[in-house]
Amino acid sequence: MQSAFEFARHIGPIFGSEKIAFLLYSLVRIRRPEHVIELGCGTGATAFCMAQALCENGHGRLLTVDNEQAWPAIAAKLPFDRLGMPATTTMAAFVAEHARRFGVAERLTYHKSELPPFPTPRGTLDFLFVDYNHRPENVIRILATYLPVMAPGGAILFDSAATYFPTFQLLENLESAFAAGRVPAMLLRDQDAGRTAAIERLVRGARFRFQHFVEKDKAEQNSTSAIFIEPFDVIPAADAAMRMG
Repeated sequence: MQSAFEFARHIGPIFGSEKIAFLLYSLVRIRRPEHVIELGCGTGATAFCMAQALCENGHGRLLTVDNEQAWPAIAAKLPFDRLGMPATTTMAAFVAEHARRFGVAERLTYHKSELPPFPTPRGTLDFLFVDYNHRPENVIRILATYLPVMAPGGAILFDSAATYFPTFQLLENLESAFAAGRVPAMLLRDQDAGRTAAIERLVRGARFRFQHFVEKDKAEQNSTSAIFIEPFDVIPAADAAMRMG
């Protein structure tokens, strides 16, 4: 496999990420983020495709994080002989080697860590993809962590959330609350004054668009829910070239 796309097509099905990888690639190409974080690396299919998009954009960095608990199960399904790697390859070495092969190493950093704690950028975050534990309580923890540092024009995606009803309902309720300019108390719990003000300022000053992507395949966890954060204005972006006729 000579490219991130070939890898996604052939290896992505182990975790059912072969389609979402291409969606993420497209979103990163279109939205052109500077700072991208992925929680849950899996086989690396989504990370490699996002890193490919960053390379084509000519800027941006992706940090992908995994606790590696699922690596033995993943490794047992990987065709190491066809991939030209020993079966004893560690997850970190696997990601690093394929990032090198696909020419995306300059845009991608892999880090082993338990989650939480969640990694945060030094500045603002433009794009977040969450591919582990899509239960409502974890979604709330993640949103409480990242909303204070999300950039206007940012995006947050939760894999499998659209087809897990408790989380789907949570996101639907959040959409209604944010549309009314209100922040649920659970997002402000244990936040300091600065982070509380940042969340409230973001909700007041941005438009939140929630979209659920559900594949037609009759498979479990075949969905992704996206939250697109857009500057509140009468046009899609202040610097967009708008046709007037």
